[in-house]
Amino acid sequence: MAHSCTRGDAFGGDPCINNREDLGERAMNESDFQAKLGELINQLGDVPEGQRPEVEDLACRTRERHDKMKKTIADLQESLDYLRLSIKYLVFDLEATRRENEYLRKLLDSQQKTEPDEE
Repeated sequence: MAHSCTRGDAFGGDPCINNREDLGERAMNESDFQAKLGELINQLGDVPEGQRPEVEDLACRTRERHDKMKKTIADLQESLDYLRLSIKYLVFDLEATRRENEYLRKLLDSQQKTEPDEE
């Protein structure tokens, strides 16, 4: 039986899976995705011979896009981790600068109090 696959169908969802609300409710983890993609590839035998290369190519591109998306997300996570660390260093530096500024102001005030007026 030929099955026309719409976005969402291939992974057990409804065709409206591209709606952001649906994505939140139907988020798939990595193992679920790999299992569903494996199922889909195994079902390629049921596809008529004339359509099989097109569907195989689609499955292959889907896997490649998924791998690329995983790499992009990992890179983004690494960038966010670096940003968080940089912010921590900046906050630490700001707090140290404030403490140093406060210390120097007190030192300056104490020196001004001990100096005789030159008027």
